[in-house]
Amino acid sequence: MLDKLQPRERLVLIVGSILVGVTLFGLGAVKLLSLRAEKRETALQLERLADQVERQVRQIQQMRESGQPPGSDQFKGEIARLLQNNNLQTQQFDLDDEEAAGMVRYTLQVRMSQVPLHNLFRVLYSLEYAQPYPVEVSFLQLRRSVSARDVYEVSIKISTTVPAPEQQ
Repeated sequence: MLDKLQPRERLVLIVGSILVGVTLFGLGAVKLLSLRAEKRETALQLERLADQVERQVRQIQQMRESGQPPGSDQFKGEIARLLQNNNLQTQQFDLDDEEAAGMVRYTLQVRMSQVPLHNLFRVLYSLEYAQPYPVEVSFLQLRRSVSARDVYEVSIKISTTVPAPEQQ
């Protein structure tokens, strides 16, 4: 079939087929690279989820080992002691509790002024990793203090959810 074509026509067909082949190869390579990136992202998500599950299992085991989950007074006292150990003075310290589906959620609203940032980070780290039961910071607001540099006005909501105490 190529023998019947003129040299120009042959050249156009050969160059065209090479371009089509290169284009198909490029599209295939792009598709493979996008699939690879997607699989990598999925693997990273699964690793993060596995770490989170492992941390929650450790927290549950620590809660079992430590005995009873905290009551409202114990929760409030532990947070107050944590703040005092890090030299933080509170302006407002309010505790709310909500009960639903056999669980109690204690939420502590704390406002502080003249808070150095490194002390706040120590408190947040202690809340996240040093508590024998799950504690969550559901709200954190920082405002730079007008009076000094590197100190902040802080508003924070700290909460935990524990099984409701059995009523007798």
